[in-house]
Amino acid sequence: MTKLCSSNPLQRTALAVALTLGVLSVSGCGDDKQAPAVDTRTAAQKKADEVYNPTPEQKAQQAAERQARIDADKPHKVEFTDPGMGSDADYTDIGQTMVAFKIYNARRDWQESADDVADSSAVILNYKGVDPRLLDLEKKRKGTADGFEKADIAKEITGIVSEISEPFKNTQWVKVTLASDFIGLKSYDFTLKGFKVGEEFFTDKVGLTDLDKSNMAYGNQSKIAPPKATISNLPLHYNFGFVNATDDTLIKVEDEQLARKIEAARPTAKIEIYGFVQSVQRTRINGADQKDRYVYIQPQRIDIQDGQTGEVLLSHTL
Repeated sequence: MTKLCSSNPLQRTALAVALTLGVLSVSGCGDDKQAPAVDTRTAAQKKADEVYNPTPEQKAQQAAERQARIDADKPHKVEFTDPGMGSDADYTDIGQTMVAFKIYNARRDWQESADDVADSSAVILNYKGVDPRLLDLEKKRKGTADGFEKADIAKEITGIVSEISEPFKNTQWVKVTLASDFIGLKSYDFTLKGFKVGEEFFTDKVGLTDLDKSNMAYGNQSKIAPPKATISNLPLHYNFGFVNATDDTLIKVEDEQLARKIEAARPTAKIEIYGFVQSVQRTRINGADQKDRYVYIQPQRIDIQDGQTGEVLLSHTL
């Protein structure tokens, strides 16, 4: 108990009031302190709340994680603008050995390690168009167990790849000639008044849809439109394909005499496709680079040639 020592009644009263206020003040401060609420939810309940009733912070975190998963599966890609039509002489034959390889390595804008480039450049047979230096270095690389020697050879291969790809740095226009049965030149459609061509190559469908999977489960394979097909050339994991051409698979031919001529030549016909390099890409899964690299072409023109005479029966501009 506090003892009041002043003989002055007013002073004693003031002191008592001050002490009382001090006690009240301290008591008031103490009353403001409340123990935090205890989260009594089970782990399962917390997990359910994150899914069905997330906080704003959890929503933001979940959105960021979803976007990260999407981004991790996006390919490396560089896209190019449409240069318009070139003259026939401007078009490089991408069907020739290692041309897609050179365009890809000349026009990509991301880095690839020396080992990665060397692995992707491996060719063991002396095909026309293969730089003989790559053949020799690949044999040496496979024949040594010395890690430093392997690394040195990989760097040398990378230098050669840069050298032989450099002339393709500004390649915009490309062409390829394909057999009619390979590209899929279908018989004349009397309803549509034309020839279907390249449906598997020109589609932008990249995988099976949920409906496709359902049809597959019930044995309705005939209802499943195939996903995009691409063409592989040397080296093995360099491919080229076509984009933005889903609506260009029908070549209208209303002239009956011309249609008859194309139909007669169709079994051995050649299909020459002209286009521009729309993009170069490299596949990624979960953020990891995959082996497959692509040069994608946007078609501009399709020629149907007589396979026996070389005569151009029809030139179709897209």
